[in-house]
Amino acid sequence: LCRKIADNAICSDRPGDFNQALMEIGSLICTPKNPDCNNCPINIFCNAYKKVQDGNAPLADIEDDPKCFLCLPHSSPWQNELGVQNYPGRKVRKPSKKENKTVIFMSRNVDNKFLCIKRLDSGLLSGLWEILVIDGVIVEKHLPESVEKKFKLKMIGTLNFCGTIFHKFSHIDCTYHISCCKVRQLRSKAAGSESNCLVQWMDLGTFEKAGISTAMKKMLHRVPAGRRPFKNPLFRATMYVLFGVGGGLYIVWPYVRRRNEKFQIDQ
Repeated sequence: LCRKIADNAICSDRPGDFNQALMEIGSLICTPKNPDCNNCPINIFCNAYKKVQDGNAPLADIEDDPKCFLCLPHSSPWQNELGVQNYPGRKVRKPSKKENKTVIFMSRNVDNKFLCIKRLDSGLLSGLWEILVIDGVIVEKHLPESVEKKFKLKMIGTLNFCGTIFHKFSHIDCTYHISCCKVRQLRSKAAGSESNCLVQWMDLGTFEKAGISTAMKKMLHRVPAGRRPFKNPLFRATMYVLFGVGGGLYIVWPYVRRRNEKFQIDQ
């Protein structure tokens, strides 16, 4: 019905005039904070203006859709001091869900590569690579048994706690508890988890280029014990020797921008 009414109001020769007129009214007259209702050319059609003129709290219409966030629900009574600014109704946002997750950086003892897991193609962060992430906070004494059962890996030494990070998704507030450890393979190839996800061993450089989430990038910088640069030096130790006017000898160290620091877990 609304579409038919709009089609009848729009001139077929100049349809843009109708849209332009509505935008002008919205920018000059029906502004969000200071509407000029008395000078509005279409105030006789405005339901909010009519209710202000009546001076009575509006009653819900039987045809009102309870799911419509533009209309005022019974829980949001009419406020006389707001006038026409009671509309549109404010959609109430649901509180974010809070979750805790355990993250384990497991590096293989033979080549120091990490166990990386590709998420399924559905759900949150679908198709991205990540380090082992377990829902909830896992008790340390139960972790070796769980790792051996799911991935056929044997933990070596102790589990080192590396800290926590907080990351906010659109509807989830997630706290990640990060640890790292060494593992030894019990089979020639690591097994997938119970959800049949893809599992690979990668070095950190390959892992960062494989497609990871922003939260996972934060976690990479929360492993403090094993941070160290790559083999390439941070600065080039090259000198330029210049002979100036009058036979003077000048030694110049060139400025080289510091490279991004990378790290890996110590063996």
